[in-house]
Amino acid sequence: MRAELAHGELAVAETPVVQRQLRELLTAMAAGASLAAAPQEPGGNNPL
Repeated sequence: MRAELAHGELAVAETPVVQRQLRELLTAMAAGASLAAAPQEPGGNNPL
C-alpha cells in the first residue's frame, strides 16, 4: 500500500503522527479481515 498526500506537505514533527495513524488504520483493517473457503458444490466438485 502506498499513501500520498493530495496536497501540501507534512512538517517533520507531523510525520511520526501520520505514520502511527496509518499503522493503526492498517491494523484495524487487518483485524476485520477474514478468509472464508468457497462453498463446496455437491459431490465435492469445486471448480476453484
